Amino acid sequence: MSARELWSRPKLAMAIALAILVSACNPPAAAPPGPRTGSLAPRIIPLPASLSLAGGAPFQLTKDTRVTLVGASPEVGAIGETLAALLRRATDFPVPVSAASSGSGSGSIELRLGDASLGEEGYRLTVTSDSVRLLAATPAGLFHGVQTIRQLLPADIESDIGVDRSWPIPAVRIDDRPRFGWRGSMIDPARHFLTVKEVEQYIDLMTLYKLNVLHLHLTDDQGWRIQINSRPKLTAVGSLSQVGGGVGGFYTQQDYQHLISYAQARYITIVPEIEMPGHSSAATTAYPEVSCNRTFCVDKEETYALLDDVIREISALTPGTYIHIGGDEVEGLTPEQYARFVERAQTIVNKYGKLMVGWEEIAKAQIKPTTIVQQWKSDSATAALKYGSKLIMSPSDKA
Repeated sequence: MSARELWSRPKLAMAIALAILVSACNPPAAAPPGPRTGSLAPRIIPLPASLSLAGGAPFQLTKDTRVTLVGASPEVGAIGETLAALLRRATDFPVPVSAASSGSGSGSIELRLGDASLGEEGYRLTVTSDSVRLLAATPAGLFHGVQTIRQLLPADIESDIGVDRSWPIPAVRIDDRPRFGWRGSMIDPARHFLTVKEVEQYIDLMTLYKLNVLHLHLTDDQGWRIQINSRPKLTAVGSLSQVGGGVGGFYTQQDYQHLISYAQARYITIVPEIEMPGHSSAATTAYPEVSCNRTFCVDKEETYALLDDVIREISALTPGTYIHIGGDEVEGLTPEQYARFVERAQTIVNKYGKLMVGWEEIAKAQIKPTTIVQQWKSDSATAALKYGSKLIMSPSDKA
């Protein structure tokens, strides 16, 4: 495939974008010696900032193992129950969860909040033969540390039924925090509809690898997948198709709120994408009065009235900070028309208390420093830097 053909390909229908917010990162961490030098150090994905073998015997899960909480809050309690439920399912051990008390250290997995120096999502994990100690500054850090415990255990810990085997956790010291503040993955139910259960399963996979943003691509030419009460034809008409045929589908507002809550419980933020002004055939089929030459009619007030309704309802349903407006691969508009549209869309998003994200082409407009530009093909993303905007890196030939 030539470079020209590669760059002209549409965004992958279910791209694991591993999108990274460049300006929200710490300096690159030194790699732990084990995974890079062939020692017997465990393999953790993503690679922790620091990992060292402590020496000595591993910690063994047994029928007497318990999860203890220090300074517990309801949120920390929920994380402890999540860990215990995972361990019970695979081991058939009771794994009780309780507040820590004097003398409760030996044989326990302890979760503790403290040490602000670990950062918003960082944690410290110390494993010895008689205890596992997980320390974090925030519940998010504890939750990410739990995922590392999962990876340190034998793979059978992911089993849905009890497995008769030993359950060692190697003696290690891990100090970890993410290099990047936006660690995202994109899925595309607009082209191929995904059920609520399928999205939940995808969120579960993201959780294991400490990803924290789900970019949910909800609309495109092939389908409109989110209920908008003030514009019912968007789903009544626009949701009835998908790539390759089939019945399509859409998420009710209750479905969407359920997914938001499901993701929040796993410290993942959902960023919805509503494509505009191109990739909009599902919407313009439902409301042909705003259709002009394969895009929204950017010079009609009816277009902005429709988009205002959509963004208002999506913003009310979305507790996260960002709304993605697409903006890529637009045909049939002059540069001036395109720029005016993006700037007006930005105003609408901001009006409802959200910040705008768009594919890199939006940097051809006058954007605000709070708007984020998502690079996917490299020909225009750096134009955003003159506005002070942050970049999400998701090159389509790499991710």
